[in-house]
Amino acid sequence: MKNSSMANKIAVLFRTHYWSDAIEYNYQLLMRNCSFETFILFDRTNLISSSLLDQYAGFSKGSFHNHTVQDFLSLGLYMHSNGLWHCGDYPLLGFFGKTNYQYALMIEADCHVNIDLDSVISSLADSRVDLAGVHLGANDTNWYWNQQYLIWLVSNHSQQTNAPSLRDLELQTVKNGGVFFPFIWMSRSLAEAQYNLRLQQSAYVRANPSVANWYPFCEKDILESCLATGHTFRPLQELIDCTNITWQNLFYSHDGLGKSVFHPALSGIDFCKKLQKIHRFRDIMSLSSYMRQHYDAAESRHLADSIIGFCEQPMIDV
Repeated sequence: MKNSSMANKIAVLFRTHYWSDAIEYNYQLLMRNCSFETFILFDRTNLISSSLLDQYAGFSKGSFHNHTVQDFLSLGLYMHSNGLWHCGDYPLLGFFGKTNYQYALMIEADCHVNIDLDSVISSLADSRVDLAGVHLGANDTNWYWNQQYLIWLVSNHSQQTNAPSLRDLELQTVKNGGVFFPFIWMSRSLAEAQYNLRLQQSAYVRANPSVANWYPFCEKDILESCLATGHTFRPLQELIDCTNITWQNLFYSHDGLGKSVFHPALSGIDFCKKLQKIHRFRDIMSLSSYMRQHYDAAESRHLADSIIGFCEQPMIDV
């Protein structure tokens, strides 16, 4: 049970843009492992009707904080072409803007959370940690988002006064790395600083449209913002086993999962559809190859056949 002295200032956010059997399972599991106030952070941008979703107990009874892409545009924020996947910090910023909570833990709907979440939350809140998540990409010059962020820095370096040399910026940004967003903790103070930074970045993109593709990715940008503004960061690896959280070319089915946080955890072909939606076609083919290589060891041959069949169909948008 929650025992933090700040319990009424903490919210847990279950972030999704759709609902399915797998999402319902993950939501109900989260509710069993957490006693802090929990909201469904629902992106309704492409939702035509919720009537078909009301059949799910979690969805029909959940407490919602809804948003659309237009909501963030109205706040003066630039929207990258990859939308709220790229700008994954926006839903958190919007939530803090509408509420009085001081801390929030945002968990993606494809996370299978089967740990004592209350103890993790209490530890972060009582220590006044501003940002926590799986630390990744540190000291890795090949991490894609380090490379992308460096291009962004170069593009606006001349606009900054008393800016460090580009070489110093490169060394620092590669050293910092980023924070994995499927399971992330943030304070109101950091959210306010991040919102102000995003407004500056948005204004720069509008004045310089040619740099739009390099608009900073949330997982990289939030850690840079945290460190630059003197906020505190704690790697989630210091609190829990994060072995099963970072994305791999496979997926976890719910059956037989132990006490840990697993990501992604989607049943059937939901995971494949997610990859297809964001045009991760290379990853889809990697998954197909993985399933073929491990076919004999699959717990469900029928499921394996379904995944392979989905992965190897013509790649079209869904």
